[in-house]
Amino acid sequence: MGREDSRARVGDVIDGRYRLLSMLGQGGMGQVFRAEHVGIKREVAIKLLHRELRDHEGIQERVMREAFVTGRLDHPNCVSITDSGMLDGGGGTYLVMELLKGESLGDALDYRETLSVPEAVSIARDILRGLEHAHAAGVVHRDLKPDNVFLVKQADDDLASYPIAKILDFGIAKLLGEAKEEAGGGDLTEAGMAIGSPTYMSPEQATGGAIDGRTDLYTLSLILYEMIGGEPPFYEPDDKVRALQRRLKEKAPPVQSPSGEVVPDALQALLQDGLAKLDKDRVPNASTYLARLEAIWAELPGVAGASGAVALDPIAVAPSAPTAAPLPASEITEPFSHPPGAIPETVSPEFIRRLKLGGVALVGLVVLVALIAVATRDDKPAKKDSEEVLTMEPDYVDSTDAVDRLALTQQLDRLQEAIDDGDGSAQVDRLRRLQSTWPRDARTNYLLGLAYMDKRYWVDGFKYLRIAIERDETLREEPALIKAAIRSLSSQSKPTLGQRFLVKEIGSVAIPYLEETMAGGSARQKKYAERALKQLLPADM
Repeated sequence: MGREDSRARVGDVIDGRYRLLSMLGQGGMGQVFRAEHVGIKREVAIKLLHRELRDHEGIQERVMREAFVTGRLDHPNCVSITDSGMLDGGGGTYLVMELLKGESLGDALDYRETLSVPEAVSIARDILRGLEHAHAAGVVHRDLKPDNVFLVKQADDDLASYPIAKILDFGIAKLLGEAKEEAGGGDLTEAGMAIGSPTYMSPEQATGGAIDGRTDLYTLSLILYEMIGGEPPFYEPDDKVRALQRRLKEKAPPVQSPSGEVVPDALQALLQDGLAKLDKDRVPNASTYLARLEAIWAELPGVAGASGAVALDPIAVAPSAPTAAPLPASEITEPFSHPPGAIPETVSPEFIRRLKLGGVALVGLVVLVALIAVATRDDKPAKKDSEEVLTMEPDYVDSTDAVDRLALTQQLDRLQEAIDDGDGSAQVDRLRRLQSTWPRDARTNYLLGLAYMDKRYWVDGFKYLRIAIERDETLREEPALIKAAIRSLSSQSKPTLGQRFLVKEIGSVAIPYLEETMAGGSARQKKYAERALKQLLPADM
């Protein structure tokens, strides 16, 4: 890897041992590749930082922390790191992880919106098993969220069985006891600092208080609540400060399934105990939480008891969606596998202000989880709301000799046919190559945007659709573009991206599509379509 640019390429050999086979995801921070060991031919996932970030002390510390922490863990419900090393004789750390097939829980919730109670409980049981092991090893994850839980397809390819959930991304984990001593006694934060993803922070995490395993159990309760109800309690996508205020002052209402599915009283009680404001009032540890959840599982209709796992409505895991624990970034839109994702969301600057919320002062400086603001999701078009995954950036080239205009048109015709036939997500790599050669071509950017939207990489999709509209304003009236934006309103973490795009970029042309969505869209789509319509329609209507 002697080239001076910051991007690795398929075919490169890392540290003389790992050949890169295909890219799983990339962004401003780094890249994740499917790779194979050149000796034993074993396939793995390998995480690389971009060259210009390899000397950044904070980011290097996070990567080393992830390697150290994950190396202490050996459990089927925690992603495993099998190797690590230094590039170019000290040019930066790389991580080698098990190659997973499936999708992130965040992706599943993006297109499913909610899961059945048995599905949600099954996934929560797996997460708790992983947390039980991690906490026993002195590791508090501190950044649990749907994008940091990966649903692995069962090896027997049996869609009647639940996927296995694995916890990803221990890059900002807190170490306790012997684990902290082994790591040199350091931590990523100082007293009074808050770190994590705002939507999934515990009260003590948000206010810079003491952290232990009960912090992870609070966040697990938020995730379990969200899997059943469609969004976590106290969810305020447009105002994270208000969301924090509510979390510190209000009691979570009982979770309700939009489908009308009955949530057992024992599960409602467990969620209330898990979401207690004070850690001393919560379920005391992962083992106790898991035992209570196992008892609930055994009584659920349609399952085979605590040891069985036959789902009535199994989660359809993509058979070829690869992913590894995502690189640190900020609020992401794209998953590593879909992104897969798990990139810690950056904390809004508003959190830096002192807040007195119900007698609790939010003090100290809230740390940007990605540790730098470079290429974070917040730097993307949807600054406040992105929460999904690393944004994929094209490798621009200066020459346009590679493709003549006629050949480009012919290729775009074929690619548009594939997108029109519903196969847009498979065309991203081809379109990225064309876009890197023709970065100002309206149609190339338009189709690349649509292809990313098919993959639910909303931030990247909107990025290229905006470029397309800037180059050709007539594209804002294209039904495919407007319908893609409407689909994004169902996003679990970025619905306001589509709302803003429809209002600011499309305008009144979007009104009939939004009205149609109000008549036949999902509950989540209707919610954000209504907001967009209020902005687009005259106040007296």
